[in-house]
Amino acid sequence: MKEMGRTSIIYKNYDKSTDVEKFIKFYNHAHSDFPKHNNLTVDIAQQYIFGVPGYDSQSHFLAIKDSEIVGSVKGEVFAGKTGIIGMIVSPEYRMCGVEDTLYDLVMNYYGQKGLNDARVLVDSTFPKMIAFYKSRGFYIWRISYHMSCNIAQLVKSSPQIVAGYNIGAGNPNEMDNIRDVLTAGFQNEHVQEIISEFNRLIQEKGFDINGLIVARKDNAIVGMIFNFIHPAMPKTGYVTWISVIPSERNKGLGKHLLSSGLSWMRDKGALTAELNVDLKNSSALKLYQSCGFEVVSETNIMQKAHLRI
Repeated sequence: MKEMGRTSIIYKNYDKSTDVEKFIKFYNHAHSDFPKHNNLTVDIAQQYIFGVPGYDSQSHFLAIKDSEIVGSVKGEVFAGKTGIIGMIVSPEYRMCGVEDTLYDLVMNYYGQKGLNDARVLVDSTFPKMIAFYKSRGFYIWRISYHMSCNIAQLVKSSPQIVAGYNIGAGNPNEMDNIRDVLTAGFQNEHVQEIISEFNRLIQEKGFDINGLIVARKDNAIVGMIFNFIHPAMPKTGYVTWISVIPSERNKGLGKHLLSSGLSWMRDKGALTAELNVDLKNSSALKLYQSCGFEVVSETNIMQKAHLRI
């Protein structure tokens, strides 16, 4: 436990026996400027934040002022080598020293774990936080658009597509082939990270094999789209990945897969579909816009390599 005498802010690890309700109150208040994310409940938090495999209270640090939580940082570990920083601070305590101490605590945790690098996502509407991480050796690795589509009002369409493709749900025994198609679409990315995230998501409670839609040609999988609806947010569907092998691109297959995914989400009761796309991926951006997606925010994916504590 660390105390800052000047401000009387105490820093400690999250304690599931005493901090649950306080954390819910803090979380919703800290997200007051993000209406879609300020309705966290105890049940949802217990099941999908604190109850998930891999959650470690020793990596979750809180800032306490007068018995109330005013800041939080959670240090997740991705693919066994990368730390993912999740920091939130109450509006009235932002940029007054709370972030500094929380950052030091989580980076010390990562140092003890021997991680290679750290990553953080910062919305472009928070330039001070971008500057905060830059001053600590982070650089902007990628910039992505967060896009949204109102699928409740989407007009069903039947895009033209070359004959010979069969579109349908994937099978559990095809996972290796689906992984190959997925990584074929992201050859310049961190392929092992994508595979790790894929393997994690297919173990999630909300995973539905019918939302993992594939395109087959001559009985071989040549395209795929991974759609996901989190049980905690049943009205929102996510297009996690869409990928087509190089030889089958520019034939309308991507749009057909996307339309099939949106139809699946709507049939499951989702009202909105969301996704993230790299700012520089103009072809994907054009595809998503043609299916009704609009840019709602911009996220800076910042990274720091070769951690030194």
